[in-house]
Amino acid sequence: MAFSILFVPFYMSNNSTMRYFVLPFLLFLTSSVTGQKCECLLYSQNEKAIDFANEIMDTTAIQSWYNKLKTSPDAYCKFLGGCQEIRYFTQKRRFSLIPGLFNSLEKIEKTIHCKELTAVDIARYKADYYQKIDSIELGTKYAFDALALAEKMQNDEKTLSAISIIYTILCRQNQDAKATPYVLTALKLIERQPENYKLALYYNWLGRIYETNFALIGDKKLLDSTAIFANKALDIAQKYQLYKQIQYAFQLKEAIAYRHGNFQQSLSFHDSTYYYIKKTGDLQYIHTYFQTKALTLVEMQDFKAAAAHQDSAIHYARKYIQPAFVANILKQGAEVFEMIGEKDRALAALKEYNSMSDSLFNVSRSTIINELEQKYQKVNYENTILDLSNQRKFLWIGLLSLALLAMIVYYQYRQKIFKQKQVILETEQRLNRARMNPHFFFNALSSLQSFAINDTDSIVLAENLSKFSHIMRQTLENTYREYVTIKQEDDFLREYLELQQMRFPGKFDFSIQCDQNLDVDDLLIPSMIVQPFVENSVEHGFTNLSYKGVLKIKFDQDKEGILISVYDNGRGLNYTASVAKPYVSRASQIIKDRIYLLNLKLKTNATFNIISNIEEGVTVTIKLPIIHEP
Repeated sequence: MAFSILFVPFYMSNNSTMRYFVLPFLLFLTSSVTGQKCECLLYSQNEKAIDFANEIMDTTAIQSWYNKLKTSPDAYCKFLGGCQEIRYFTQKRRFSLIPGLFNSLEKIEKTIHCKELTAVDIARYKADYYQKIDSIELGTKYAFDALALAEKMQNDEKTLSAISIIYTILCRQNQDAKATPYVLTALKLIERQPENYKLALYYNWLGRIYETNFALIGDKKLLDSTAIFANKALDIAQKYQLYKQIQYAFQLKEAIAYRHGNFQQSLSFHDSTYYYIKKTGDLQYIHTYFQTKALTLVEMQDFKAAAAHQDSAIHYARKYIQPAFVANILKQGAEVFEMIGEKDRALAALKEYNSMSDSLFNVSRSTIINELEQKYQKVNYENTILDLSNQRKFLWIGLLSLALLAMIVYYQYRQKIFKQKQVILETEQRLNRARMNPHFFFNALSSLQSFAINDTDSIVLAENLSKFSHIMRQTLENTYREYVTIKQEDDFLREYLELQQMRFPGKFDFSIQCDQNLDVDDLLIPSMIVQPFVENSVEHGFTNLSYKGVLKIKFDQDKEGILISVYDNGRGLNYTASVAKPYVSRASQIIKDRIYLLNLKLKTNATFNIISNIEEGVTVTIKLPIIHEP
């Protein structure tokens, strides 16, 4: 069962940068089928050797194999040899030779009796050829023809091959959502395959798809699936010494480490990838290694090394890959140079990208017209291309459709951005309205009034008034201040709780502790992120207690961030009084809003958790990232 690999670029947003990946697709699974009349012993007996030659693009070996097959006396061997030759020249992008090769292949096909088997192979090769010359409409037609034939034959491997082409075309047209059902079908087919060396290719393909979808959606479950497929691919590839597939598996693991922010581990996987690139000697896609490593180095603030790797990516892209992908590398290079402050180089790369894009558009258009004209002159293609006039109309319709699609995509993108901004504004407004329960201020003022009327010690009254005014000032300032130091939050909570003790004398005690390793004057946390839970404990957790309430607040730090815990021995989550329910919900909603904004703006993973204590009361745990005072 021979397989080859089609490399297609995918671009994934991450912290305003774009990562460029090479994605392996399952194309051209060309073998005999059990139960069919056609069989080529020369091919089946050397299947694994042909597979390996195609995987690492060993030109000498590939040419040797397809020449042996084409010179065989067996008609089906000749047919498979022609398929191998078309695949080779398609991957080498020597498109001018391919129409003639198709013509020869179809002459051989006429002498073979198993028409379904040969028809599905021809349809798959035509689909790949047309999508590579940017005649997407014809490529799509032949891809779905191949899928229908493969499913009719109940041939899993040819079905996977057709699905891979359809997936490629849909993703090229930014229709990733439409590709999902086909990926799920492919997953089911792959899961029922017996263990063999081909599974490494399948798992790498699935892993890259899930990693790409994670970049688009952000669902961590997709990244977990990516890791599972990468590990499976690596195990099988190492078992059968498939160096190219080992390289792809390490590329996947590098991408996972990058997504998790483990940049040192990402560099380690880059080293493993480079080791296997050198081991195979295939430098055709080495630009991908340099491109992704440049982005990792940018994240690690090693701008000099990042610039050097970006230069290497552009150099090898120009040397080994087609201009369309070079343009994408230049665009990525412009972004990298901009991030590291080399604005002149960024501008130069962007100018070259724009110039190349304009040129590629003209070349692509000429290629489509020329190829369609060639097919019009051939009788076997008369059923798809009636005449040049109709084809020109078809081309214009296609261009207009693409323009309309681009407008729709742009509109949807703008709508998405507007909706996201609206959500942020609504969340911030909701937070400003819920900074502190207004009843606290009224009740505190009433208590101070009682102090004054009852001739309370004027010094105590003055101190409490000072605390009250300071709390009001801090609350107002926090409506436009996102972060405060831990020391400021500590002072605010102490004054707030002392006023609460004035309102409820003898009702509760409190303590606030800060880890001695914390730099409380430098580390920042979102303002008033603790206060809603403290208020909930005092106002409702300690309501009608038969014992004295205890409130403990702790600020700690570990390797991952800052940990804040709020413990009380009050009534807890099981308290069923109707008056308590909205306040629990209110406190939870406030912190959800704060953490949502924090994670959105800083790309962090802040969390909080509320649990009932074993005996009584509630413990709230808040996990925040480390943010330093600028």
